[in-house]
Amino acid sequence: MEQRPKRASILAGCRLVHKGTIKIAALRQKVIELPDAQHLNEVGHGFENLANSPSFSKCVGAIDGCHVRIKTPAGPTGQDYINRKLFPSIQTQAVCDGKGKFLNVFVGYPGSVHDTRVLKNSKIYKEALYPPQEYFLVGDGGYPCIIHPVAIITLYQEPVQGRVQIRFNHHHSKARSIIERVFGVMKTRWRCLLFKSLEVEHTFAPTIMVVCAVLHNICLTTGDIIEATEVVDDVDLPPPCPVVGDVKKCKVFPPACCLCQKLCPLPPPFPPQMRMVASQCLWPQQNSQ
Repeated sequence: MEQRPKRASILAGCRLVHKGTIKIAALRQKVIELPDAQHLNEVGHGFENLANSPSFSKCVGAIDGCHVRIKTPAGPTGQDYINRKLFPSIQTQAVCDGKGKFLNVFVGYPGSVHDTRVLKNSKIYKEALYPPQEYFLVGDGGYPCIIHPVAIITLYQEPVQGRVQIRFNHHHSKARSIIERVFGVMKTRWRCLLFKSLEVEHTFAPTIMVVCAVLHNICLTTGDIIEATEVVDDVDLPPPCPVVGDVKKCKVFPPACCLCQKLCPLPPPFPPQMRMVASQCLWPQQNSQ
């Protein structure tokens, strides 16, 4: 008899937590939003500083996926949630700016689904929401290097060919690592995401992840900043050449003038990653073919 009131109070507490979680998730449209045209240059400047290269001044986001542990769902579909690291999870695809603020989140696909498939089923891809024309996102090798409907620039695949590709990967990794640090900060702030599986139904887990992303942005806005427990190691690559103000002396990306008009107008061929997002080129168009 004494256990009934205790059980009832636990259930009441769970209902309150559930209701509060849904209300916080409803703030998503106000707290997690894409930058308007007036702030795109500011976002690009942030990635330019992260990458230590002016060629990333048109980068307006880093995209990546994060696996969140859950209890294996019952039934025949439970195995769909087993990811390549052999634990059950749901996926959170996110885009962040250079300050670590979430610009877009897409949550809920089972852990076994490839990043590319998650991307192609997300609203940001299907409706070509972001980035605007002439801007791009940076992503890891799990994403395709494409220009439409979402412009994403990825690393050169191994084995890389020559110094230009090595240096491009180095700067690219420095810009992209912000999204990995953001996931690390979020998991550090809410350690239940990092150290154990979520103790909820897998259908409710996406709502919890949205709430964590909303609260993360609120924390950044109010200056509540913490360091990630998981340290993202920088790529073991040679340090970049210094960017020289005179474009004729710049040696960071010698053939990459199509991506950024500040870079050196040296002879083609241009790397495909950089040519694909060109709007104008310092060289005549026939030279970039």
